[in-house]
Amino acid sequence: MITGKVTNGTTGRPVPNQTVQLMVPRNGMQEVATAKTDAAGRFALSPPADGSAPFFLVQTVFQAVNYRVRISGDAAADLMVYDASRVPPPLRIKSARILISAESQKIHVQELFAVENAAQPARTFANSDGTFLFHLGEGAGDPTAAVAGPMNMPIPQAVQDGKSPREFSINFALQPGLTVVMVAYDADYSARESPTPHYSAGSTKTPATSTGPGTGETCPSTWPTDPATPNSSATR
Repeated sequence: MITGKVTNGTTGRPVPNQTVQLMVPRNGMQEVATAKTDAAGRFALSPPADGSAPFFLVQTVFQAVNYRVRISGDAAADLMVYDASRVPPPLRIKSARILISAESQKIHVQELFAVENAAQPARTFANSDGTFLFHLGEGAGDPTAAVAGPMNMPIPQAVQDGKSPREFSINFALQPGLTVVMVAYDADYSARESPTPHYSAGSTKTPATSTGPGTGETCPSTWPTDPATPNSSATR
């Protein structure tokens, strides 16, 4: 039996009557059990009896944002959720990595950023107009984007056009703590304008101390794989 508790990290209170799902890796992620939290926010889930799953994901959707935790066996699966806000919190790029590879007259660029949401009190930044904004030069091709999920696996994100030319965004909900955002694109060697992107996560604010785990990743010592190939494996 897998047991746990759902707590609202913004208020510090348990979350009652919240649906929790147990997922296993079978042709993607397959739901195998569900439960409702009680008045104290606690739940219990029955894993498959065959014991074949190498790990489980326990997840819940709170205020339209998905929260999940990876566990093995019958470990406790406590979930921390947060109130969602459309207002940009203090955000900053805490660390970054840039990878460039060349082929013929093209270069392939991968930009990876650890974005810190340091809202106080802790809140998830969720805005359909975009939470992570970036600009690319004229020499860059159409970008792809992803965020790092459990086990550092890239989760592809739809790239939206912005209000200005060559402005783009994704609207992935930025939970408190660190979220690794990845952008990839091809560029022509002969481009007059540098394709190097300029980023702003929501808006520019004064940074503060991290308050939580974000997507579950820490400031990475190993980074996820190229978001242009989201099905490839990654090391943690």
